[in-house]
Amino acid sequence: MKHSLPAKPSQEKKFIERRSTPEVIVDVCGKKFIVLKNVYDTSTDTELVVDVVSIKKDQTFVEIGCGSGAVSLLVGRRAKRGVGVDINPEAVRNAKLNKKRFGINNITFLLSDVFNNVKGQFDVVICNPPYNAYKPADNVEMMFWDDKNSMKRKFF
Repeated sequence: MKHSLPAKPSQEKKFIERRSTPEVIVDVCGKKFIVLKNVYDTSTDTELVVDVVSIKKDQTFVEIGCGSGAVSLLVGRRAKRGVGVDINPEAVRNAKLNKKRFGINNITFLLSDVFNNVKGQFDVVICNPPYNAYKPADNVEMMFWDDKNSMKRKFF
């Protein structure tokens, strides 16, 4: 009998929701973000990452796996400039949409598989990787699942 991790059923439920819900509005650190279908809609970990990133006004950052752009846009308020990347084209489109909504100009969002399309050097690197070892079927499942730790291997 194959054992399931406790998070798997709730994550599978989240996948169904993210594939079927056209868009949701989520509150992150008091700001309302639009999250499009097929994009990670944030959770407690998003606010924790925003809270723990230590960055100064004269520093730059890159965020790997930016999703809706919430972390990059919120951290970007405290930084000189930043770049957020995601392997999911819908996430990049979503992050750009939120950037426009908030009128933030010091953040760039790019399509990239980890660092593939990232150029330059940064003072801070941010990443909240997928951490469960199940095989992802698509970009939605890649938000949580990475059966061979491929993303983390590329990152490190």
